[in-house]
Amino acid sequence: MTPPDVNDVRNWDADHVWHPFTQMRDWLRREPIIIVRGEGAVIQDANGRKYLDANSSIWTNLHGHNNPAINASIERQLHQISHSSALGLANEPASLLAAELIRAANQPSLRTASGPPHPALSKVFYSDDGATAVEVCLTMS
Repeated sequence: MTPPDVNDVRNWDADHVWHPFTQMRDWLRREPIIIVRGEGAVIQDANGRKYLDANSSIWTNLHGHNNPAINASIERQLHQISHSSALGLANEPASLLAAELIRAANQPSLRTASGPPHPALSKVFYSDDGATAVEVCLTMS
């Protein structure tokens, strides 16, 4: 598949994207930096300039870009199923991860940390953003 023309990307961005924490009037007055690839902690724009991705896409890409081990794991999973809702359904990756998270959170070394002991954790709720996580936390409480 041929990548889209950079001018198309600029136009799509100007016409359809509202950037977070951005005064859009000012954004539209300047030429955007269009990121086209990444490798480890380095990202590259459409003009070939390289940048150190020091914010890791605001903490959602902690392990770098184009990580071979992560890419291979994602590809293995995609050959099974790309996504399955948790609404009335279960799946192996989500169930296995939940069990591992509960086991890690309930290690004795964590439970005897300073302060009053917390009760053992027994369930995991997966959320796609902080707002939803807080809402669910308040609802469960």
